[in-house]
Amino acid sequence: MTSNGLRFSLFILLIGCFASPCLAVWRGGLPVQDFGQQWQGGTRDESLHSYWERTDRMPSRRDYLCFAPYDQEYVVSRVYQNMLPGATAKLHGVIRVRSIQVGDRNFLMYWQVPNLLPYRSEKEGSRDYPEPKKFLWLQRYEVDGDRLTLYQLEEEAFARLLLENRIDGLIDENHPYYSGDWLKILNQRTVEALAGIADSDEKWRSFAEYTRMKDIVKPPVIKAIPPDEPEPEPLKPFNVNLPDFEYFSGAKSKVLLRHLAALPQWRVFAEKGGFICQKRQMTSGGWRATQGGHIAPPFGPDSTWKFPDRWREGKHEMFKREDFEIAYAFWFDRGPRRNWFFKDSATRVGPLAGEVDLNIVQARFGKLFSNLVIGSGNVWFSIREWRKTRQRPSTRQGLEYLAELLPQTKQNETELLRTGYVQEFGDSEVRRGKPSIEINDAFQKGIFDVCGWVNPGERGVAYLKVFATKTGKRLSEYDILKDSREVVGWSDDAEVQFYYNSHITVFEGDWEHQYDARFEIWFKPESGGPERMLISGTRSIYGWER
Repeated sequence: MTSNGLRFSLFILLIGCFASPCLAVWRGGLPVQDFGQQWQGGTRDESLHSYWERTDRMPSRRDYLCFAPYDQEYVVSRVYQNMLPGATAKLHGVIRVRSIQVGDRNFLMYWQVPNLLPYRSEKEGSRDYPEPKKFLWLQRYEVDGDRLTLYQLEEEAFARLLLENRIDGLIDENHPYYSGDWLKILNQRTVEALAGIADSDEKWRSFAEYTRMKDIVKPPVIKAIPPDEPEPEPLKPFNVNLPDFEYFSGAKSKVLLRHLAALPQWRVFAEKGGFICQKRQMTSGGWRATQGGHIAPPFGPDSTWKFPDRWREGKHEMFKREDFEIAYAFWFDRGPRRNWFFKDSATRVGPLAGEVDLNIVQARFGKLFSNLVIGSGNVWFSIREWRKTRQRPSTRQGLEYLAELLPQTKQNETELLRTGYVQEFGDSEVRRGKPSIEINDAFQKGIFDVCGWVNPGERGVAYLKVFATKTGKRLSEYDILKDSREVVGWSDDAEVQFYYNSHITVFEGDWEHQYDARFEIWFKPESGGPERMLISGTRSIYGWER
């Protein structure tokens, strides 16, 4: 390498879990597996100290880069107009910038810590591709006065360098971490090869253009940044001590299943010879079924999971939004679905396991996933949790809930079998009066939350039928039947009504034309008796369209 050769700038990327917009700015870069020793000679390129406005896009889509000094380098971040001036890298992740001058050309290099990635491939964990400890990119750039240009290497030029054995690299469209062209190492001969084509404009194309914003005060000095590889948060063991869990395995499982069917918080349905009970999500309108039983902000466990006081008092206040997702489920007479659990990542224990160390694995969008499965006999309970931190508050709350639900169900077993519910919980579990039905619009036209209070008087499955009032045609029969099946509570007292809820889509029609439809809740007895309608309601609807 000569003193007048190529200039390299090395960017270490420490993007936060939702900093994917920052990554998108530099997608024109070339992935690198190892930077070698290039970082050690880096200094700060003073020409970059500024705010830069992207000018090769429409004004409504423009964004800004902020290069803020930090020690002998920069911290750079992507910001937006409403953040100016004074925006710093902590707003959209942190990128450390250094430069090595070896000539008239400039190259950028990025370094991303894998546990902060906003996206992970489905091929994660493949034996053919060991998981990397860092993610690196290389990209040419140029500062000409008040203009910053980012370039992308043409694929044909890279392939020629590889074919001539001038660089150590690979072209692999199937690689889960380095899709397409990538360099194995930025060693001396690779540097010399890139220097040889740096002045060939036909081998590079402009990827993004920025203009220096001279009317704004320069970015402030950054005094401290997070470490390259942050220490994992300590996680205390989970205490699994549920002596009453085994009581409800075997024949007694029907007692627990009946209690769950009576609780509005749970949706119970049959599947493949067994029963699944998924916890509903509390909304401003009450308990609602969700896709796959997943609960996410703005409603979550902090406002709805505490048992039983908030259920009894009807509290479900909003709380500060946090990016997480959870799913609680009971499984009767069949084991949990394995494809939900990231292959073999589930932590499976017995109800008296004591202290348990939870297995936590990397998921998509920067989240960490865990799945605690507790099982005995023919009953299982699973808690799946996705968060950006290792802490698992919803898993602990689920264990606390079990520790209260199981002994309460056991203590009131006689009353439960006699009346169909536990009277201690009153209106939070059942209502008294006549059957009723409520048809609510969901988040799009043609999608509905149907709620009802019914009492079939015996065990069986409730489900929906929807008809066009004018023609009598049954609407979306297969999809509605599949999505609306539920084992509801039942009692010999006809005045007692149990909660029913389903989330359905009507595909007939569009968003422009309304028509009247009749919604009917039907019941199919487990004993084999004739099916019968429990309640119906009519309203005007739209059909759903993609």
